[in-house]
Amino acid sequence: MAELLSMGRLGKEERESVRVITSSGTALLEIINEILDYAKIEHGEEPPEQVPFQAGEVVREAMRIMEGRAREQNDRLELIIAGMSDGGWYLGDPARLRRVLLNLLSNAVKFTEKGTVRIGVSEILREGATRLLFEVVDTGIGIPQNARHRLFNAFSQVDGTISRRYGGTGLGLAICKRIVEHMGG
Repeated sequence: MAELLSMGRLGKEERESVRVITSSGTALLEIINEILDYAKIEHGEEPPEQVPFQAGEVVREAMRIMEGRAREQNDRLELIIAGMSDGGWYLGDPARLRRVLLNLLSNAVKFTEKGTVRIGVSEILREGATRLLFEVVDTGIGIPQNARHRLFNAFSQVDGTISRRYGGTGLGLAICKRIVEHMGG
């Protein structure tokens, strides 16, 4: 409804109010989705899919989704693809992979302002099997060494001011960890 309202003739003050409504609704939806995702994982999800997907395209799709938010933060998104064989085609669960990448990119953009968010994807050989390595690196505020042990705990954030200043539930990285482990990573 807020989107429809924004298409009408509005004054500057009303337009700003609609922008706040839209932003608040989006933030609330993200929180609800994180809680639902976490609940699904806690109660046992279906096994990961094993379908062909193109790794570079999954990453590019996640980056396209984050472009608007990155632009708002005056961030530059960069992609580095290295060492991909067979045209970058793999067997796996692209939907869950996209979910992890979106969460990592969202965090990187959220905590970076006027900087760079770089995502790299490469092929590595580990334990006799070909694996994909995804790396998200940013020039944001960073994480103190003494807080890193809490990163993957549910409902945990580096400090109490994080949720007030940047939003979020502290579930995103816990969800990512569970998904990656469930996929054998």
